[in-house]
Amino acid sequence: MTLAQSQSAAVSSPAPGVICDRGTSSCYDRNGVSLPLTRQHLGSWAEWRLTRQLAGRPVATEFRLSDGSLCDLRSQTCWSDGFGQRQVSRDLSQRLFGQEQGGREMDRFDGLCNLVKGGRPVYDGPCSLRRVANSERGVTRYMVRQPDGSRYTFSDRSGRLEVSDGERSWPATFVDHGYTGLFRWRDMTLVATREHSALPLNRAQSDGITQLFLNR
Repeated sequence: MTLAQSQSAAVSSPAPGVICDRGTSSCYDRNGVSLPLTRQHLGSWAEWRLTRQLAGRPVATEFRLSDGSLCDLRSQTCWSDGFGQRQVSRDLSQRLFGQEQGGREMDRFDGLCNLVKGGRPVYDGPCSLRRVANSERGVTRYMVRQPDGSRYTFSDRSGRLEVSDGERSWPATFVDHGYTGLFRWRDMTLVATREHSALPLNRAQSDGITQLFLNR
């Protein structure tokens, strides 16, 4: 069932680019939770309650709705089941972020990833390699996603790289090997390889990490 078919449910879209959840008395736009939108669509009491909940908390980069959906502001993508094997919700992504690109892009697995933790293999198989955001503040974000929904977002802050698994962030390093990139953080090592047929390598135009995640 789409949001358009369930406007009377807890989660609804009262206006373009807005998602409201009566289960948590919160409204969201593409930038995350919004006090003005909560007041506009759910009332002053909901705004007051949300203000108390947000007091002293860091700005969240993802949020979970009462129906189990999960939305990530960095990848501009929502998943219909944030508790289990995540399935991209194109309807929710479209209504919140104004595009279906996130859902379609994340369905293509045109890379190969090998993930090792503490010297033990964790994953070896296909993965999606996507540049998901460019920022005017000098921050570029890249996402590596496995078919089971596991994902790692790398943020390049003018040469300073960090990685997030959606819950925590760590400093990371990147070594360029052409069509292959080697990432290291904490006790993790990720080797990501882009299919040669999907990416013409042109060093004159781009650096290694940008080439690895360059969208077709």
